[in-house]
Amino acid sequence: MKELEAELAGELERDHGKWRCHSCSWIGTSPLYGSEILELEDVRGFTPRRLYRVGDCPECRKHAAYLVGDPGKPIPDDFPLEDFKSQGPCPKCGSEDTIPIIRGYPTNTAMLAASMGRAKLGGCIIMHDEDGNGPGYRCCKACGCEW
Repeated sequence: MKELEAELAGELERDHGKWRCHSCSWIGTSPLYGSEILELEDVRGFTPRRLYRVGDCPECRKHAAYLVGDPGKPIPDDFPLEDFKSQGPCPKCGSEDTIPIIRGYPTNTAMLAASMGRAKLGGCIIMHDEDGNGPGYRCCKACGCEW
């Protein structure tokens, strides 16, 4: 275990500040194909907290290159999330502090919205009761009502 940690630390020190591709293992300092953009960390279900630089690899042309040693940037509170706005007044308490409930496998943007309190993750499996009524797609942050 210590050998693996030492090897990873050596790679990080050697390649710090260079671009590396997850797909084809390309390493370089030249500008990437396309433009550098900020994306959310691929966290497999965990809540993202930072934005990371990801770009197109000049070798394999896949969107899989990252900047080695990049600590990422904290997600600002005013990060634009156009699809995650108020869902109208709550039918139970009338509060305007309502958010969408994201059903199905969440995208990185949906995970970011959930981590910022602008959406609620509702699970991957969407079930209906015997009357054919499905789950709610809106939620009130004030009283917890889902509709």
